[in-house]
Amino acid sequence: MREQTPPAALTVIAAALKISANTLRKHFGAELAVAGSQAAAQLDLAGAHQPAAPASAATPGRPEFEPSYRQREDVKLAKADNWSDDRIARFIGVSRTTLLKHFALELEWGVDQLRMQVLRDVKAAAGKGNRAAAEMMLNLPGMIGGTSVLPVPEQESETPEVSDVPAHKVGIGKKEQARRDAQTAHQGTAWDRIVN
Repeated sequence: MREQTPPAALTVIAAALKISANTLRKHFGAELAVAGSQAAAQLDLAGAHQPAAPASAATPGRPEFEPSYRQREDVKLAKADNWSDDRIARFIGVSRTTLLKHFALELEWGVDQLRMQVLRDVKAAAGKGNRAAAEMMLNLPGMIGGTSVLPVPEQESETPEVSDVPAHKVGIGKKEQARRDAQTAHQGTAWDRIVN
């Protein structure tokens, strides 16, 4: 006859595995029977007579608030729109204290983070040839003089250049016209000083 594992040892093993003693017997019955009393003798049974505390008693109350990515982005946008902390807290659905605890970085640096994101997007668009984005870059307070796009200087000759003639009159395609326009796009702007 096989030796059985003592009930106190089952309780300790089940508590360590975070399962019930019945589940332990059901799924590990063969292993428990083989181990017998030898395994029970090796276990530290000092705490076997103390019942394990239920999981609900370890963490009473509501679980800790975990802000989502969307909530963090909403707090940044709301702060950029000059919302009060109380208004942002109501919108998110938390108390002002919870807002200040979990969204401190967004409240302090969120506006700067959004502005930097926009500046990166404007820089990328300017690098791709977007004239409006280039003008925005030149009008930034820290740029050279902060000048806007300069007016086109007066032409010395009255004959228009090839790029000034509409594409349908010259007989070139849209892509060729765009290529020609891109070669002289900086002329008459603040970029003209930098490029030349």
